[in-house]
Amino acid sequence: MSAQEVPGVKEVPKIIWAYWDDNADMPGVVQFAIDSWRRCNPDWIINVLTPATLGTYVDTTAFRHVDSPQRLSDYVRLNILAKHGGVWSDASIIMTQGLDWMLEYLAESQCTFFGYYLEGFTTDMRYPVLESWFFACTPENPFVTHWRDAFMLLDTFDSIDEYITWVLLSTDIQKIDAPAYLTIHLAAQLAMQHRITDEIRETMCYLKAEDGPYKYIVSQGWESEAAMRNLCAQPDEAPPPLVKLRGSERGYVDEGMEALRCLRV
Repeated sequence: MSAQEVPGVKEVPKIIWAYWDDNADMPGVVQFAIDSWRRCNPDWIINVLTPATLGTYVDTTAFRHVDSPQRLSDYVRLNILAKHGGVWSDASIIMTQGLDWMLEYLAESQCTFFGYYLEGFTTDMRYPVLESWFFACTPENPFVTHWRDAFMLLDTFDSIDEYITWVLLSTDIQKIDAPAYLTIHLAAQLAMQHRITDEIRETMCYLKAEDGPYKYIVSQGWESEAAMRNLCAQPDEAPPPLVKLRGSERGYVDEGMEALRCLRV
C-alpha cells in the first residue's frame, strides 16, 4: 500500500537531500555513500547541495548564527525539508537497500514523518531524542515546521549559550550531551514537548538508531576501531538498510573501501 492509498496521508517525495560543505572533490568514503543511494534508489532524485548551490534553495544570509559548517547544515536541512519534504541524509550514511521499506512503513503506520531516536539519550519515551542525520517527511510537514521554527529561535538570542539556557528553563533535554553542538536536538525537544499537538504526534514514526544504523558500533561498545574491524566480520548477517558512519569511524576506512566491502550493493 502506498501513502497515496491511505486517506489523508500525503506522499513523501522521492528526493534525497544532503549537504557537503566543500565545493571540491568529496572523500572516497562520502562518494561511496552517495553512490549507494543512487544504486539503491534509481528512481529517486539525489540532490547533494554544496556552498555553490545552496542559494537556489535557502537564503544563508538570513541566519545569524552560522558559526560552523555543522550549524549551517542544520539550518539547511530543517528549512529545506519543512518546505519541500523528502529525505534528509547525512553524506556519511551508507544504504544497503532502497527506501521502499521506509515508504511502506510510513503508509502502514499512516505517518508523515520518519526518524531515528537515540535510546542512549532518551529517558522519557513520550519525547524520544531524535537524531538529525536521517529523517523524512511530507512537504510542509507540521512537526518539521515546528522543529524548524524552534531552531530558528536561535536568531532571537545573542549567542548559542543564551538559547540553550532559555531552552533549559522549560524543556527536559534528557541525556543530550554537548548541547552547543547538538542544538538541533534541543530544538526538536522544544517542539515535541511544547509546540506540537497530540494530533501531530500521532503522525510521527521513529525507530531506534541502536537497532539499525548504529547497530554495528553499539555491538562493539561504541569503539570506532573495533566497530570498523568487525563491520563485515559476520558475512551471513544481513546489514541494516542504513549504516551511519561518524567522523571517528570514517578515519578507519581505507582508500580501497575494503572495510565497507559487505555494504557494496
